Amino acid sequence: MAKHLLYVFAVATGCADKPATFLAGASTDDTAAGATAKPDRSCGEAWTTDDSGVATQPSDCQFWSPRSASTMDWYTAASAEDAQAGNCGSDCPPAGASYCDSLDQLGNSAWRLPSKIELMNAAKTHPDIADVGGRLWSRDTAPSPTSNAWTVDLDRAGAAMHLDKSDDGMWVRCISTD
Repeated sequence: MAKHLLYVFAVATGCADKPATFLAGASTDDTAAGATAKPDRSCGEAWTTDDSGVATQPSDCQFWSPRSASTMDWYTAASAEDAQAGNCGSDCPPAGASYCDSLDQLGNSAWRLPSKIELMNAAKTHPDIADVGGRLWSRDTAPSPTSNAWTVDLDRAGAAMHLDKSDDGMWVRCISTD
């Protein structure tokens, strides 16, 4: 029982405080018996930015792309998969590549549009990153009208509002956990 509680604690505390993240169903005894454990990734205690402009959020071990070079509408920013995860309902972007799909930062092509909650959580940490100001598209569609999507300003501790998806004045930062 104590080993199970240790496992839950290690997953729940975040990346900097745990020695390893065990696969679902594994315990410390399972790894000794040859089960595979994922390696830990240290995220530090403060936001960091690498030479390519990718920022690491320490509290959630998430990578944030540099802010888009220009503003765009939600239909350009969101992939069909992002939009479905954000409950786009009947007002989804067309199939095809989105802004985040086109990124290849850190040799990583697993970028996606962040959720409203991910953006708000990042904003609450007051990220010390370049171009922090300005409203950013989230993947999340507003409950009403569904022609609106949520935006968040990282510079305003998570100030969120929903705007028309066709508004082409919003910036984009993509997120990845890989």
